Amino acid sequence: MKKTAIILFAVVSIAACSQKKIAAGPSAQALAENYSEATIDQLENGKALFEKGCDMCHGLEKSFGVSSEKLVKVVPAMVGKANKKAGQELISETGGENILHYLLAANANK
Repeated sequence: MKKTAIILFAVVSIAACSQKKIAAGPSAQALAENYSEATIDQLENGKALFEKGCDMCHGLEKSFGVSSEKLVKVVPAMVGKANKKAGQELISETGGENILHYLLAANANK
């Protein structure tokens, strides 16, 4: 019974994160044209970190249209949760800022 519950939980967790995603987010180069708050390198780093970790459950499509005010609060909190869950620092403070810049730039260019 316990084994069945664990398997069921795993299947539900995977299904929850397997939402339909858009093929690829906008390039850092394209975003930089209308967003001056970060360098292309910062935007590329934010895009890479987002696609590597956040995108598993929070597709970019879901992140479009989120207000800047909400992103400023949510992104650092989620970075903290990811690091706590991993038991180590997966995303540095700078990496979290780069993810935030990438999402802000993506929303600004929408």
